[in-house]
Amino acid sequence: MTLRNFDNSTGPAIDIGMRALADADWLAETSVRLQSDVKQLDQLLRTLGLEPLGGSALFRLAKSVDASSAFNALAENGILVRAFRDKPNWLRFGMPGTEAGWSLLENRTRGLKLS
Repeated sequence: MTLRNFDNSTGPAIDIGMRALADADWLAETSVRLQSDVKQLDQLLRTLGLEPLGGSALFRLAKSVDASSAFNALAENGILVRAFRDKPNWLRFGMPGTEAGWSLLENRTRGLKLS
């Protein structure tokens, strides 16, 4: 595959991405990890009193009876999520991505009930 017309700032990222996608072992390991992450975040959302609605391996949607209050409580604890004007009961959570991120999320949400 040849990619053209990319400046020097995007070329390295494309090169890294192409190498990663060509690495079958990395793809398999990453797929397994992401599936595990989805389950872990969905369980955390349930523990918080939220209803997981789905999403992808990069983010999860959750339903809340009072998403505005949940949004504020999470923000007060340093957890930034996305709220939706057209879906006022939905919140979107990004995947932490690292062990440090998971630890931070778990520590900052410990004891919270958002239902």
